[in-house]
Amino acid sequence: AWVAATASSPNGLPFLIEVATGEERPLDGAAPGEVPVRFDAKGRLVLMLEEPGLAVLTTVDPATGRRAAAGKVPFAGGSVSLFLSKDLGTRVTSAWVGRSQIHLVTELPLAR
Repeated sequence: AWVAATASSPNGLPFLIEVATGEERPLDGAAPGEVPVRFDAKGRLVLMLEEPGLAVLTTVDPATGRRAAAGKVPFAGGSVSLFLSKDLGTRVTSAWVGRSQIHLVTELPLAR
């Protein structure tokens, strides 16, 4: 089993850690500024790049590094947290705006 991380990456890119051994390996196909969100139902890693008012989602196949657009999620500014179902069809966004936290839960398909 693998987990994705960015915390100790010297270049700031997401990387993979083998849970049983602690082995680290680069995630081919990741871009600067992207952060891991989850693995989808097909085993691809979902990455998020925050833009003003928008979370841009991309999937990356950890075996090949192949990238594919996975949609865009609007949010109400501030700092965003994003939670996705495995099929990427249900999403929860949580954004801090000033001293308030805004939660949005939806089962609508992601904008493509």
